[in-house]
Amino acid sequence: RFVIDYPGYGLIHWMLRTSEYVLSDEHIFVINNMMASLVLPQSETKVVEINLNTRMKFDDDSFDAIYTDADLRIFEAPENTISKRYKVESGNIVIDFNGYEGVNKLLYEEVVEAIFTAAELFPIPLDTFDGVGQVVVAIWHQSKSELLEVAQHRCSYVMPGLGERCWSEFMRPGGIGMARLSEVNEYPVLFEVVWPTLNTHIDQDITHWQPAGHEWIHIYQSAHVVEYLRSDVEGPEYIPLIGPIWMLEGFAEFFGLLISDHVGEDDFTTRLIEWFEYTNRDYRVNSGVTGSNVLLECSTPIQQVEAEERGNPWECVAGRVAIVRLLDLAGAEPISRFRNYYKDLAEFGWEESFLRSFGRTPNAFYEEFDEFLEQPLEKQKLIISKPIFISR
Repeated sequence: RFVIDYPGYGLIHWMLRTSEYVLSDEHIFVINNMMASLVLPQSETKVVEINLNTRMKFDDDSFDAIYTDADLRIFEAPENTISKRYKVESGNIVIDFNGYEGVNKLLYEEVVEAIFTAAELFPIPLDTFDGVGQVVVAIWHQSKSELLEVAQHRCSYVMPGLGERCWSEFMRPGGIGMARLSEVNEYPVLFEVVWPTLNTHIDQDITHWQPAGHEWIHIYQSAHVVEYLRSDVEGPEYIPLIGPIWMLEGFAEFFGLLISDHVGEDDFTTRLIEWFEYTNRDYRVNSGVTGSNVLLECSTPIQQVEAEERGNPWECVAGRVAIVRLLDLAGAEPISRFRNYYKDLAEFGWEESFLRSFGRTPNAFYEEFDEFLEQPLEKQKLIISKPIFISR
């Protein structure tokens, strides 16, 4: 069973039965050639537009309220989907949670609580973009959910024209969560988090609070360049407008862990020690990469993809240790520096914002990180400290 996305046609669900001795790729090739000569009827995605009561109705003790603002789109979910909408009290974000059929209700509630809490702890400033931002969270079971229905629903609200990438990324195995800025061409701005599950969370070695915090930080990052993205086109071979990949992932890991520690699900210092040990080991093993080039090797999306395809994206993973070192060198109030970096992005660009917030140019920091990596592990660990976290 597989899904093919044909531009102009839509998603087609195929069931292919062959002998184990027959190559399925040959059949798919034939099907593709057949489809090229067919014109299939198209149907429009059903988007329900409704006006909701603008007052808040308290739903339970975990969240502030079900949000009911006018003119926000409701994307009709498949039958038996658990759907709830919440307004984050400390920002201009509405979150639509969809737990598809087959998802354990307890896992669904854990994801809802974790992402909602992360959004409250790191609210997106009201002046980041005009209007209200909409976050859609898709939670599905990799074998029990009807993946075709889930894919069709998801592709009704992701960026128009995403096509094959939309469903193929969604249906491939692996990964705990993924956050993206889905749509920037019309109001409201739309973000997305996708969250696959099994009967338990996919990665049982870590608490679900970590990926929830990680993915929310990615939304926080993207939200600060929404207006910027409307007039600029990024390519995978370029450093994104919000900064190099090592920093995007490093910040998401660092503050995702801080959120997890804050709610009592993790120990910040213990995890950081593990990070330092992993990076120290990887740097010694991969001695062909000089310290000043480690982060440069994970600056663009294509470099990240290539590293993952090699099976050891250690340069990207080193970004989380680089963030610890960067904040240590920058001095007091690391959380404020993080926030200020993104606040300055749209006006100054990532390199100038980096200098303004952390007191050094990126190139100067690459050299400083080189010196740091050459230090003995026990000396490296001396910089580990947990920031004083005051949510706002």
